[in-house]
Amino acid sequence: MSKKKDSSKFNWKQKLIILALVIITVAFVFTGIYLVFDSPSYENHCFDKRAVPMEITTEEECTLYEGTWEADSYCDMYSECSAAYETQNSQFRFQVFITSFIIGAIVLISAIFIPIPILSASMMGSGIFILIISLLQYWEDLGEIYRFLILGITLVVLIYIAIKKFNK
Repeated sequence: MSKKKDSSKFNWKQKLIILALVIITVAFVFTGIYLVFDSPSYENHCFDKRAVPMEITTEEECTLYEGTWEADSYCDMYSECSAAYETQNSQFRFQVFITSFIIGAIVLISAIFIPIPILSASMMGSGIFILIISLLQYWEDLGEIYRFLILGITLVVLIYIAIKKFNK
């Protein structure tokens, strides 16, 4: 009786290593990005805005406590600091988006040139996940034309990689 090599265990091990490399690569990239770019903190913008111990019922009282009087007759104590936070947070998210998208594209394209199948598949998967996470984090702030262009370019690159890597 001849002993056959059980290729299903080998494939299972390969898939497990690929999955582990994808997860660790994606985590490594985003940890590095968040290490480089400081995330804005709402508390840093609005920390000095404490609750006023009394009810503010007039626009004059609101102005006295540096609030913004709203049309529906209430004093918003956080409008200015919230706006500053949102502006800084939007800039931060844009930096993360651009950086992660570029890194994801580089990782994905580098997969073409890696001759070791496990590493090539890992980098391909990592690049795809980095691109997806990058897009999802900034998707709502992208205009429709940018969404269309980015998805179109990404589709062309993925088709190119599929033809280059798997058309043998």
